[in-house]
Amino acid sequence: IEQDSREEKIMKEIIIFCNSKKISFKKEHEKLVSLNAGLVEYPDILFGKIDKHYMSLPQEILEVVMINDQNFIPLFEKDNKLSRYFVIIADFVEKKYQKNVVIDNIKVLQARFADASFYWENDLKIKLEKRETFLSSINFHQKLGSFKDKTRRMELISSKLVKELKLKCDLKNLNKSIKLSKVDLTTGLVREFPELQGVIGGYIAQEQNNDKNICIALKEQYLPKGPSDLCPKNNMGILLSLSDKLDNLIGFFLINEMPTSSKDPFALRRSALGIIRIIVENNLKIELESLLSEDLIETYNIKNININETKNLITFFPTEN
Repeated sequence: IEQDSREEKIMKEIIIFCNSKKISFKKEHEKLVSLNAGLVEYPDILFGKIDKHYMSLPQEILEVVMINDQNFIPLFEKDNKLSRYFVIIADFVEKKYQKNVVIDNIKVLQARFADASFYWENDLKIKLEKRETFLSSINFHQKLGSFKDKTRRMELISSKLVKELKLKCDLKNLNKSIKLSKVDLTTGLVREFPELQGVIGGYIAQEQNNDKNICIALKEQYLPKGPSDLCPKNNMGILLSLSDKLDNLIGFFLINEMPTSSKDPFALRRSALGIIRIIVENNLKIELESLLSEDLIETYNIKNININETKNLITFFPTEN
């Protein structure tokens, strides 16, 4: 009856299975163990196997489908690549029916993989550069324009950051990565799996033979998403992530959409904390006040704006003691 006992049983059997197959369980998926333990009264731990055909898909797609759709627990090879094996937690299944339960679960999962494969193949047919034109018709915010407007602002912010931080970076590739940073929002895969934005763009850029640093930067642009996430380490990824987060903060502060004690609909605290972590973990220093110049504020094209309002943003960040 105790949740802890169910979790212990699940973990014990997963570890035994992993040892027998020389694969591993990721500690970050302990929440999935806890979730599954809360969904069953008497857990039976079963193991399925992904069809080889779908292993060519980017592993993040496979993980999202397994976790979000079915609460399955993915398992990994020693090199951190996704294993074909995954965990199914069922609620007391007689031994003679267990094989059928596994087969039925695999059928459901592979139907979703087939959907993802369809989107992936279609998305690859259009060059990322051609998708740029679609960004003008996708609204970022009513008062802040389209995603095309956002990337233009990010270009200016990144050019200021390059001078400020003195990071070595190919400027041509940096500008290209910014132009391509939001184009995966126009793909079928991101419409189907919004949590993979950025990652999908990086994989498509890779398939279309873009520079390696551009691909990495596109994948890293939203990092860190939370306290347990890694920060970007690639210089281009750092600049892209900082530009994106700073644009969010500057824009929403200028239109007076600041977080309150109880509401933060645009996740601005997360953006600010992400910026601080990137700065600290990469030993950087940003003079925010000098970055918020008049020419940058003017690019937001907001009528009757008072530049002094940016002081609210400066005080939003913790000050150095």
